[in-house]
Amino acid sequence: MWYGQLVIGPPGSGKSSYCFGMQQMLDALGRRHIVVNLDPMNDLLPYKCDIDVMDLVKGEDVMNAHSLGPNGGKAYTSIYTRKYIHACNLTDVLRFAHSLLPLHFFTCDDLLAFLFTNYLPMIYCMEYLLENVDWLVDKLKAFTNSYVLIDCPGQVELFTHHDALRAIIRHLERLDFRMTAVQVVDSTLCTDAFKHISALLMSLNAQLQLELPHINVLSKVDLLRLHRKDLRFRLEFYADAYDVSALLQAMEDDPHPLGIQEESFVLFLAAATSCAWRFVQQKLLGFSRAVCELVEDFNLVSFLPVCVTDKECMLLVLRAADAANGFAMGNYATNERGYPLQLDTEEERQQMYASTSTRVLRPKRASNKTCSAWELMERLQEKYVDFDPEKDEAPIEEATEAE
Repeated sequence: MWYGQLVIGPPGSGKSSYCFGMQQMLDALGRRHIVVNLDPMNDLLPYKCDIDVMDLVKGEDVMNAHSLGPNGGKAYTSIYTRKYIHACNLTDVLRFAHSLLPLHFFTCDDLLAFLFTNYLPMIYCMEYLLENVDWLVDKLKAFTNSYVLIDCPGQVELFTHHDALRAIIRHLERLDFRMTAVQVVDSTLCTDAFKHISALLMSLNAQLQLELPHINVLSKVDLLRLHRKDLRFRLEFYADAYDVSALLQAMEDDPHPLGIQEESFVLFLAAATSCAWRFVQQKLLGFSRAVCELVEDFNLVSFLPVCVTDKECMLLVLRAADAANGFAMGNYATNERGYPLQLDTEEERQQMYASTSTRVLRPKRASNKTCSAWELMERLQEKYVDFDPEKDEAPIEEATEAE
């Protein structure tokens, strides 16, 4: 039996950094663990990798062997690509889309070439891993009773439109692998309403497609200090996602959609651009309003703020993952600080289950040493969003000079 986390998210969201921070947390807690890299194109790993899919298949080798990828440029002429196109009828779909859109500056063949030179190598690698999934199972069997962190590729299409990754997950579940999906989303997306709504929809899509216990985290919270002026609401609003429509209302009331607030020598160009943007914005607002209603109707998406250098953040996510996949109720459970705790009787497990539910789900302090998600969010809000070094440190410097 294995317990672990399936770390997913778009490119650049901080999945590898999250795995590195969680690996350091597990090392500090003394929990036996391994890290698995499933990205065949990521050869710069910040963490110690115990199982690397690049030992089985490398994205660079696939691109060279099949003339795929950005450096190949011949994906449309390859035999494998032609079979893939005819199998899923993508040619007819793209030709129909090209006929509807005013894309006169490139042809449908250019669309096909771009699609398959950028996404087919990763699909090929995932299908190759699925065909050789016994290789992955044999590697995992060498680390029985270890907590597993799986670093997945950043292409969200692999779990939203393709079945290879989901088939690998189902195969591991049949071997009694209990996973929690951890969706990592860049917190700087909160500065743009449309990007934040897209992140909400992507998180909901992943939660429904993977059919796993799911945790969404906002990574890189420490970078919000650079974007505090662009945040319309407090961090709690973006994390809870309970009233997303309020974000759209704030955008509708914004008199300066492009951030242009004073006259300049490009005023005419700015006004023309603003009018064009207003027209597009109304279309986007209507679509975004429908997406917000969909997300609110499901009421499944919420986030935990994460800074990988903050141990309280990582410990809170670890406790939530342990409660979701059942690790907190097993024989290798941990106490409220995360350290290993051996449970021998059913009564002890029930007590541990009750205390874990209290610590993870209820917004109050569980003990004098641990903090809840609400308290952690308030601390992060004060530390990274509300605190302005230029304003808050000025009185201190003036007082020092006066002395």
